[in-house]
Amino acid sequence: MPTQSIRNAGQRRRLLSTLGASLLACAIADDATAQSSVSLYGLADVYVGAQKSLGKPRAYAMNSGGFTTSFWGIGGREDLGGGYALQFALEAFMRPSNGGAGRFGGDTFFGRNAYVGVATPYGVLRAGRNTTPYYISAVRFNPFSTSFGFSPALNQMYKGVSGQGLVGDNGWSNSVLVSTPGEHALQASLIYASGNEAGHTGANQWGGSVTYDRHGAFSATLAFQQAKYDRTPGDLNASIAGFTQQDAVLAGIGYDLKVVKFTAFYQYVHDAIDSGGLGTHSGQVGAAVPLGFGTLLASVMAAKSHGRDRPSRTTWALGYDYRLSKRTDIYVAYMHDRASGYGHGDSAGLGLRSAF
Repeated sequence: MPTQSIRNAGQRRRLLSTLGASLLACAIADDATAQSSVSLYGLADVYVGAQKSLGKPRAYAMNSGGFTTSFWGIGGREDLGGGYALQFALEAFMRPSNGGAGRFGGDTFFGRNAYVGVATPYGVLRAGRNTTPYYISAVRFNPFSTSFGFSPALNQMYKGVSGQGLVGDNGWSNSVLVSTPGEHALQASLIYASGNEAGHTGANQWGGSVTYDRHGAFSATLAFQQAKYDRTPGDLNASIAGFTQQDAVLAGIGYDLKVVKFTAFYQYVHDAIDSGGLGTHSGQVGAAVPLGFGTLLASVMAAKSHGRDRPSRTTWALGYDYRLSKRTDIYVAYMHDRASGYGHGDSAGLGLRSAF
């Protein structure tokens, strides 16, 4: 009997030890789950319609990215305590209409964002490829937001003709981005990017923005950026002899009356060219009107340049975005475009957009 009691006591100790280890492992796993996370997310946008680009014949086709450029991404965050956290994101554009990667053939694979960073109670620091503060200011004060398919503003800003467009893309590689906490009414961001090539030590891009938004009726923004190259150091001079630098400034305001939200911004872009600079003044005015289960959108943007051929351009658009669910909506839009020396163009489409 004493031997049997000793054997039973040993079994109980082993059972308790195993149970304790299991509970500790569960506690560690729960703590790890609470402290870190990784998620897969994205958005697919496909539309059908007709498009006549400036100076080109009309085409009827299915396309991607009417209201939002389609993308997928992997993002993660690890809480360090005390309001500090590590974060990363790898986000790639895609074309679901044909299964292609990127916005176009040869696009940077993780072209939307690709960074690692640190979040603190005082703001965020990210290093890698970052979306520019200038672009974020523009889409926040544009009723068509991120629509490259039908937004007059984004078409003129990033698909410019006669030298009127911005250089440097809306995402900068080899960049460092610093921004203040997003929950504050007054937010500020700074970005600096290096050309990262030997022999081009002075090639850089930098910019920033300040935005006021208390999520009330009034909001405003001021943004600036300077680029000494487009995608690689030296490519400005390769496109136009003597083209060394571009400076751009944008000032925007918004006012939400609930029954309609008005947004407007002014932009000035100056290209420093040895043979004679080119300056372009442009302005966008738009409105978003809640209507039924959707929103009616309207926007017009006009641009006029001084220097060289003094080109001008006017673009306007109308659209309706109908919400089907929290993640899915359908839209219809029409955009008309006219530029000196190019005649006119227009686009019309019916699209479906779904987030995941």
